[in-house]
Amino acid sequence: MRLKFLGGCKQIGGQAVYLENDGYYLFDYGIEMGKKPSLPELDFSVRDLNVVFLTHAHLDHSGGVPYLFSGIKTPNLVMTPPTRILSKILFRDMLKLSGYYLPFGQNEVRTALNRAIMVKYSKNKWKKMNGVKYLTIDAGHIPGSASFIVEVNGKRIMYTGDINHISTRLLDGMKNKFPKIDYVIMESTYGATDHPERETVEKELVEYINNIIDQEGTVLVPAFGVGRSQEVMCLCTYYNIRYPIFIDGMARKVSRALMRYVNYLRDTSLYKKAIRITNFISRGKKKIMERRNAVSMPSVIIAPSGMLKGGTAIFYADNLKDSVKNAIYLVSFQLPGSLGRQVLESKLWKDGNTKIKAEVKHFPLSSHSGRSELLSFVDTIDKKSNGNTTFFHIHGEEENINAISNELVDRGIESIIPNKMEDFEI
Repeated sequence: MRLKFLGGCKQIGGQAVYLENDGYYLFDYGIEMGKKPSLPELDFSVRDLNVVFLTHAHLDHSGGVPYLFSGIKTPNLVMTPPTRILSKILFRDMLKLSGYYLPFGQNEVRTALNRAIMVKYSKNKWKKMNGVKYLTIDAGHIPGSASFIVEVNGKRIMYTGDINHISTRLLDGMKNKFPKIDYVIMESTYGATDHPERETVEKELVEYINNIIDQEGTVLVPAFGVGRSQEVMCLCTYYNIRYPIFIDGMARKVSRALMRYVNYLRDTSLYKKAIRITNFISRGKKKIMERRNAVSMPSVIIAPSGMLKGGTAIFYADNLKDSVKNAIYLVSFQLPGSLGRQVLESKLWKDGNTKIKAEVKHFPLSSHSGRSELLSFVDTIDKKSNGNTTFFHIHGEEENINAISNELVDRGIESIIPNKMEDFEI
């Protein structure tokens, strides 16, 4: 058998790894986001692809999947029900924004989603498909996110996708309960960094929100449309924010879609209450009036995108930035070069010259496990195998991947940092 790493090596984006054994089994097939999105290079014929295991809907893991459904012979596509509906929303948005650069269109998206085999979290119940057995594990990252454990020829390979062991107001964290595993392909986004205690960050954010609103100001929370927006909505509801909460952009559609899958969420009653009390900006002619109304009153506005790369958050920030009464509270990691990073570090708006008068702060509500959680995850698996598990580190900047890999080596655990297009016999 052979593992090959097509993307996501020493970087975030373009996740794709395959297992070759009488055909090909592909874990994720994401795009590298840039001005021109690109797909990982395939070194096999899609006709020989047996199964695609899709861990979750984020485009760095899912964005290239429709391309695999361009031909007559197509693979099986395994995902959870929430991943299917969220992928549908994100695929359509991706085509609207970047379709010109992509080698597929709506027809391939429909074919892929129609071919989807939807699975629930299986814990200890193995399923069989195309010569392999597999388990589907709750990854705790976004609604429907999964890690897969595949058994082939008596060997077990775990592909984590993105994982989060810390419970949030939206989701339960991943539980470290696994069978014996021989090989783990794991995300290492925060391999060098621990997160602050979640509840402390939540309470600090709520305190700052209430202070701004009590002064008749308006708070904008730029947030990713899938996962983070819904978490902030639940957080505001849980802590009884006393003023109106608005939600806009893609987050509206995602929030409503998840009402069909509340059993995948941590607290169904809290989510339903959050949906009930949150004001959803209209999609029709009224939306301009409603947006102007939202920025003119003491309120919390939740809007994508989380890094201020675009979306309705730009409109709101543009209208709130010039008053010291208002605030822009970022809750996601801000990539270098993003407008969100510029706003956070220099308080300068898009032109690089206009000073933002509104308060700007960062409240880290990460959906990835921190260093301590990743090491605990490794320890659990390593003990189960009596030290016979090999760990491959992907999905992280080189500094973070090196940090966690070096720690494993110091503990006597076999740890490998693969390069793009590198393969390994297992």
